[in-house]
Amino acid sequence: MYLGDVSPDAIFDPALLSGLYLQVKLKVDGDVKAESAMRPVGLPRDLSQPLPYLAILMELGTETNHQETRSKIKSVAFTLPQEREAFKELIDKWVAAADALETYRQHPNPTRKEIKRLKAVVEKKRLAMDSFNRYFVGVRGATAHTYGILTTAQVKDSFATLLNVVMEAPDSQADTIQSMTPFDRLGISSASMVWTSEYIKDEEDNED
Repeated sequence: MYLGDVSPDAIFDPALLSGLYLQVKLKVDGDVKAESAMRPVGLPRDLSQPLPYLAILMELGTETNHQETRSKIKSVAFTLPQEREAFKELIDKWVAAADALETYRQHPNPTRKEIKRLKAVVEKKRLAMDSFNRYFVGVRGATAHTYGILTTAQVKDSFATLLNVVMEAPDSQADTIQSMTPFDRLGISSASMVWTSEYIKDEEDNED
C-alpha cells in the first residue's frame, strides 16, 4: 500500500510504499496464535521511523468471539513513541537475545530448560519489533452479521453455500482419515515417505 500523495500530478516515491498482510483461515476453532504469526516479511523498515503497515486476519470458519473484545472484530492501533530511536532499540534487543541463545547453544552442557527460556526471550523481542507501527484487524465469522456487505450485495446465501462446499467438517474425522492414507495424502515425492524402500501405485486405479 502507498502512503504518499496519490493525486494525479504527484511524484511517486517508492520510499513511501508499505505493506498490507492478509491471511484467511477456515478453521472451526479460533487461532489465538495467528495474530502474532503475521510478520512484515519482505517489508523494508526505516530504522528511525518505519512506515506503518496493516495486518488483517479473516477467520471465516469460526463464530467464536475474541476474548479481548468479546466480539467478532478486534482492532489494535499502534501509538508511536516519542523517541525516534525506539524501533532501532527494539531491533538491537532482538539481535542481542538471538546472539545470547546462539552463544548458549555452544555451551559444553546446555540444558533444554535454559534453551527454552532463551527461545521465549527471542520470540518476545521479535514480537515487540514486528509490532512497531503495526495496525491489526482480526475478524471472525462469515455471516452478514460480521460482513454487512454480503446483505448489501445480495450474496449472503451464495457466500454461505460457497463456504459450506469448501470448508472441512467441524470434527477430527478428516484428520483421522488422512493419517490412515499417508501415501495418497503426501505423494511419492514427500520427505515423510523416505522410510519406504519402494512404493508403486497401480496406474489402472486412476483410469476411472
